[in-house]
Amino acid sequence: MKNITHVLILFFVLLVSFNVNAQDILKLKDLSTIKVDYLSDDDLAKISAQLKSNNASIDQVEPMALSKGMSQIEFNKLRVKLTEFEKKNSKGEVKDKDNKSKSGSKDLEFGRKQEKIKNEKVKDSVNALIFGSELFDNPTLNFEPDLKLATPMNYILGPGDELQVSVYGVQEYNASIPVSVEGKVTIDYVGQIAVSGMSIEAATQKIKTAIAKVYSTVRSGQSQVSISLSQIRTIKVTIVGGKQPGNYSISSLATVYNALHLAGGPGKNGSYRNIELIRNNKVYKNIDIYKFLVKGDQSDNVSLKENDVIRIPAYSQRVTVEGEVKRPGIFEMKKGEKFSDLLNFAS
Repeated sequence: MKNITHVLILFFVLLVSFNVNAQDILKLKDLSTIKVDYLSDDDLAKISAQLKSNNASIDQVEPMALSKGMSQIEFNKLRVKLTEFEKKNSKGEVKDKDNKSKSGSKDLEFGRKQEKIKNEKVKDSVNALIFGSELFDNPTLNFEPDLKLATPMNYILGPGDELQVSVYGVQEYNASIPVSVEGKVTIDYVGQIAVSGMSIEAATQKIKTAIAKVYSTVRSGQSQVSISLSQIRTIKVTIVGGKQPGNYSISSLATVYNALHLAGGPGKNGSYRNIELIRNNKVYKNIDIYKFLVKGDQSDNVSLKENDVIRIPAYSQRVTVEGEVKRPGIFEMKKGEKFSDLLNFAS
């Protein structure tokens, strides 16, 4: 048990990258921010050597690591990464023994280590996480509208929608009526009623008034009228500057974030803070995703309309934050923002 504890201490020194002694590491209570992806091959080599010298396996230290707050996902990553490293390392050793002399192997190994250190620094810099990208890389987040909920009263009707019109009471009538390409619904014995461009609330009142002129029991209150949206149309929007730009057919209840998720989010050099929603050839709204990420503010997540264009321009400036912060990564900064704002983004 004592040997396993020593191995676990080494894990924490490598993973957390704090310049503190083993006693301080044991006192740490929260290891939930550990990121195994930042471990280099040299770190993995040290962990592997320490495990072998103490005759301990990676599985033996799992309970203690989890009890210190390390997530199961990160520990699983560590197990896989360490296994792959040891396989690769063992193959390299066999190859060196077969094809190289001892002195040549040492020189080659030294050269590999030097090149590995340089490449690792470049890799870490290139692959540093762009703050906000996880919002679109997560398949469980898609911002799709819930079609099972009641239709919002401010929903704007258009061709392709379908209304369920019911008259019940003394007189009865029931029909599913589509909104035609001319923007009208046709009700038996009532005629055509233009509803395109109207909210569902306003259209409901207009249809009830028209039906009351034909159904006398509706006028007297002996019959009631119910109108609901039974089928929702699809609309086309265009996304420019995303990872997967193009034209998308989506639900008319969809919002900006839903469309951005379909496009994979902003591209490599795309802005997360100055996304433009263009409607009728004018910038209708500027979207700042950081408002949602930092404050949970969805005020920019507005509903989309037919032929809307979402334009993602290139970012203006980004800052990389490394070291002892809760959220290391690359952050986009707006003009006028200060260092305190950057620290807030990095928690």
